[in-house]
Amino acid sequence: MIHRHSIGTGGARWRGLGLVALVLLAGCASHRGNKDAAVQAGPETLYQQAMAALRSYDYNRAVEHLNALEARFPFGLHAQFAQLNLIYANYRLGEREAALAAAERFIKEHPRSPYLPYAYYMKGVVRFDDAVGYMERNTPRYLGLGGTARDPTPAQESFASFQELLQRFPSTEYTDDTLLRMQFLKNRLAEHDLNIAQYYFKRGAYVAVARRAAEIVRLYQGTPSCIQALALMAEAYRKMGMTKAEREARAILMASGYRGS
Repeated sequence: MIHRHSIGTGGARWRGLGLVALVLLAGCASHRGNKDAAVQAGPETLYQQAMAALRSYDYNRAVEHLNALEARFPFGLHAQFAQLNLIYANYRLGEREAALAAAERFIKEHPRSPYLPYAYYMKGVVRFDDAVGYMERNTPRYLGLGGTARDPTPAQESFASFQELLQRFPSTEYTDDTLLRMQFLKNRLAEHDLNIAQYYFKRGAYVAVARRAAEIVRLYQGTPSCIQALALMAEAYRKMGMTKAEREARAILMASGYRGS
């Protein structure tokens, strides 16, 4: 039995895509029980109690049962699924570091599991949410940047996790969503660097502008910021009197279809 949940990002939804709460194919009867009963319960009972909690969105109770399951029965299929569902339950609780730790533990302990792609996917999703949340909520005013993060580390880590997922497992149910998220992150990281380059340009730090713009062109091909970076690079070269370098940059711009000033 597989449960799918829509992913929301800043109010927008990735239509047709979802996270997966993995459930054993062992019947769907729920067991409520109290803490004392849970302590005495066997692995199947604990697992079904955790699944009932997940289905009712009681993630604190789900984590309690899953932790008990993993601690008391650390070997076998129940323990594997406990770890997988701990990733998801902690993620939904907003306990991102715990979710990451659970994902990394699963990857380390179960390198041949058919559910390995899910662990890599969730690593990327957790950091993706960190990156998007930071970018949407924070504007580094000292740089005058709008809508991009001062610290791009979560976005970089998310991109790296998704990239590893695609390299190791190029065709899974997570592929389409992963590609969308990677393109989003690539655009945002390029915007981040472009805003810094523009800040340097305003300060007259033209060497820094050219270096930053060159990095954008190298790393973020195919993004709108790449074209803008080339234009900024050409202007920086003009300001520095580097005529040949300016001509080369503008030639690339014209070849790309750029028609700006």
